[in-house]
Amino acid sequence: MLAFVIRRLAQAVLVMLAVGFVAFSMFRYIGDPVGNMMGQEATLADRAEATRRLGLDQRATDEGCLRIDDHQRSATRMRALYQFMSALVASEMAR
Repeated sequence: MLAFVIRRLAQAVLVMLAVGFVAFSMFRYIGDPVGNMMGQEATLADRAEATRRLGLDQRATDEGCLRIDDHQRSATRMRALYQFMSALVASEMAR
């Protein structure tokens, strides 16, 4: 049973990596995300600034690493928010 669970977890990790790679590739190489976000009335300077802010001016490998780092930071922030909210609720319940 343990071998089955480990095998299924390994398969799940591989599927998540494959889906992430396909999604990243689609967003990176199909279409222009800055053009879709800003519309036709945006100036070239506005587009360049948005491209820089989103990190789309970097190599694809660097951008992918930045996205992973952003997700890790977001998860850390969510854990901190959860702990704060739990402490707040606990203090309100103690009253």
